[in-house]
Amino acid sequence: MAGTSPRRASRMSIATRLLSPLGRCRHDPGRLTPSDQGLGMRTELTGRAASPGTAFGPAFVVPTRAAREAPDTGSDPDRERERVTSALPRVAADLEGLADTVGADTGVAHCEIFRAHAEFARDPELLRHLDDAIAEGASAEQAVRAAFGTYRELLERSPSENLAARAADLHDVAEQALDALAGGVEPRVPTAACVVVADELTPSQTVRTPREHVRAIACAQGSPVSHAAILARSLGIPAVVGVTGLLDAVAPGEEVSVDGTTGRVTVAPDPATRAQII
Repeated sequence: MAGTSPRRASRMSIATRLLSPLGRCRHDPGRLTPSDQGLGMRTELTGRAASPGTAFGPAFVVPTRAAREAPDTGSDPDRERERVTSALPRVAADLEGLADTVGADTGVAHCEIFRAHAEFARDPELLRHLDDAIAEGASAEQAVRAAFGTYRELLERSPSENLAARAADLHDVAEQALDALAGGVEPRVPTAACVVVADELTPSQTVRTPREHVRAIACAQGSPVSHAAILARSLGIPAVVGVTGLLDAVAPGEEVSVDGTTGRVTVAPDPATRAQII
């Protein structure tokens, strides 16, 4: 490509690999019409239909990740490199294991999502970005944020929704790398039937949440062509994404109904709404 630097071309190549055949689909956006009613009152919200079906149940609100307490700079570059080169292979191995599990549960095609994630965690160009950042004095955590952020911004600027939606995949791998650097973080998952409510679910969060407890998914952000949405469809979980005002309208444990066919989310649904779902 004329005028494109080798490094930018490499970043584009890595980003394009995340646009798997599973993501090459079209989806019409829903109309955003959030209500301004308060908590505990029946509230109608509309987002984008992402996976068909209807369900209702108490909300399990996925906590937003707290800001990680880690220094931006590292005092010993060799130590920071060692931390990165130890963490990323563990992430890649975990993702390969997740791919095997997903393949057994939903088919070979969907496991390729996580094989692509594992491949990115091992990518030599990513490792060069991390090494450059550490050489300039960054901590391992800051190097991960900077390197992954470069790729994510590239995807988010894409005019293609399919490609822009892959930014969530990079965020997913980055968060797992940061978890590995922190020594491992056990995610909170529901232990009873619920509607999962989140800012945005990553692909790994979608498949690691116990399927038997998930009646439906509602997200404030996300795209119907994201890999998380594709996985929800393959698992038969009704889902709506892009629901403006969702997190302000829903309290943990509050009943929520989700219509993944129309893109409608109802907080504190009345008996008539529940009856339609039953």
